[in-house]
Amino acid sequence: MHAAVPWWRQALAGVRAILPSDCPLCGGAARAGALCPGCRHDALGLGGRRAAAVARCRWCAVRLQPGQGCADCLVRVAAYDAVIVAADYAPPLNALVRRAKQSRRPGPALALGELLADAVARDADGLPPDTWLVPVPGSRARLQARGFNPAREIARSLGEYLDLPVMTGLLVPVQEDGRRQHALARADRLARDRGRFQATRGLAGQPVAIVDDVMTTGSTFEAAARALREAGADPVHALAVARTPPPGAHFPS
Repeated sequence: MHAAVPWWRQALAGVRAILPSDCPLCGGAARAGALCPGCRHDALGLGGRRAAAVARCRWCAVRLQPGQGCADCLVRVAAYDAVIVAADYAPPLNALVRRAKQSRRPGPALALGELLADAVARDADGLPPDTWLVPVPGSRARLQARGFNPAREIARSLGEYLDLPVMTGLLVPVQEDGRRQHALARADRLARDRGRFQATRGLAGQPVAIVDDVMTTGSTFEAAARALREAGADPVHALAVARTPPPGAHFPS
């Protein structure tokens, strides 16, 4: 568990910020490990809009049309206070997320962390300055297969950009279900994830932000937020690089 951003990571981030780099998507010229301007624009799915003009539900992060509300979230209360995502899980961002899950190279996670940091900075409410970043812990099977936790690597990158500590041992899984998430309906995911996590210490009044790569139904965030709430955390935010669009969703460019 880490209570502060190590000095050497801060120094490395400072050096990286002034060095040229290759775009982790197209290989073109970029800087500081981030995406090049063209890939960044495409990954955010902006079309002709500015990033700040993309409206989303504060609790499920589904993209909304101008003046539209989210009917689903009017009838439920989320365990977290708000969710912030960078973009939809769609090309070309989904390719970068997959690389972050499959590659031990730091490039993809660095770029995803930068996109998420920018989304947090653009959010109207943002995060409290003393927020702890809490990556969603990986299952034992996936940690053994990959050798690393993508959410943790993204949280580390995010922490460097926002100068916030990453608490890697604060949330632990207490039960594991081998079924893949994408094969389950939302109700099944919520039922499966009840009691899935546990906080390892008391958090009376401590602001926290749960970090994950992709938000699909929100069931993982719900389970993690409930565990952190029970330990006393407040407020609790959810942060994801990408939000899986609802089936049949279409957004004009």
